[in-house]
Amino acid sequence: MNKIITIISLVFITLLVKAQTPIYDSISMGPGYTNAVFYSMQNGTVVTAPIYTSSDIQIRFDGRSASIRPVDGFGAKVFLPVVSSTANWSTIDTTGMTELHNSDTAWENGAYNETATGHPDYGWGMYDNVTHDINGSKIFIHKTASGTYKKVWILKLNSLTKTYYIRHANLDGSMDFTDTIGTSDFPNKNFGYFNYGTRTKVDAEPIGTAWDLVFRKYDRTSDYRSVTGVLSNLNVRTTKLITPDPNTASGSGLLYYTNISIIGDNWKNFTPPTGPWEIFDSTAYFVLDQTNAIWRIVFTGFSGQTSGKAYFTKTKLGTVGIDDINNISLASIYPNPIDNNSILAFTSKSTSPCMINITNTQGSLVSTENINTTEGLNVYDLGNKNLNSGMYFVSIIQNGETHTTRMIVNK
Repeated sequence: MNKIITIISLVFITLLVKAQTPIYDSISMGPGYTNAVFYSMQNGTVVTAPIYTSSDIQIRFDGRSASIRPVDGFGAKVFLPVVSSTANWSTIDTTGMTELHNSDTAWENGAYNETATGHPDYGWGMYDNVTHDINGSKIFIHKTASGTYKKVWILKLNSLTKTYYIRHANLDGSMDFTDTIGTSDFPNKNFGYFNYGTRTKVDAEPIGTAWDLVFRKYDRTSDYRSVTGVLSNLNVRTTKLITPDPNTASGSGLLYYTNISIIGDNWKNFTPPTGPWEIFDSTAYFVLDQTNAIWRIVFTGFSGQTSGKAYFTKTKLGTVGIDDINNISLASIYPNPIDNNSILAFTSKSTSPCMINITNTQGSLVSTENINTTEGLNVYDLGNKNLNSGMYFVSIIQNGETHTTRMIVNK
């Protein structure tokens, strides 16, 4: 649903406490990388789950999200028919259908959402201004990892109960079922998982606050190849540094990003035709976890398909407070959706020039204004903007830092 592909958090770290002793660790995805490994920087492996064989889709449960992603990496694909109207459920034609893709930069951008144009269009469905539900408007074809084709209609997301109603069937119309999957099925999880063939709700992830990284196979956005690598959790920010001695790099003065594939798969390289895997020994990765602790990761080995093991050292470099991370904080819009009296309120650590930009879901700038902030609370009037109905992103840019929040215009 979020069409901004890469969101840069612009965290500028300048001060770290004394580093601890490096910890040697490893994870195992199993032979053929058959498992996803959810990993905590503080506690190590939290959960190892066979998400590829147990489930077909992962569904995001959050009041601001309608993200639905195929569990990619082992051949699962989603396609949009040329005529995708729900009126054609019984006669859907797969000729000339278009493949859709998950984003590997943001969890919010699933293949089922790829055609979204912004509020009220969420790709698979349209937002209803009266009920506040999202009602399904398209039929999709889902190829499972086992090679079975299903037609899928996301009937509705009930905004009150945060429950999805999903109709799915074989292409010939057999095995036609409607199932409900709700946030109550997966309490405190980022995603719930579901298997079309067995109609099973799969509780695969640990709670969202328990893990920072997931080691898994996924489809890389740049070329849509299936790769094995590392994706970061929501609210976790990462960066990397190429340096002659990655084991002593401090992470100070770097920008940290919310792009989930900053670590990705490029820390290793396969030497054809039979191997081995080599590790890029001049790269250090840094993770700002959900507790605001900064960790350095240096990869030291990779076994490949034999056992799916990745070897690395991790070093806790210190903990920073939120005030050390952001010059701008506590940004909010009220009321939202906006009216003629809506305001953007935020706090600033300094008195300095600031730019307020408003962009649409295609990334086009629709409004910009330069203001001078004062230290502490700042209030900016949003009610006098001549904007069409839809979703927008309001960015506060100050001293090299960008803080972005969503805004809905509902006229």
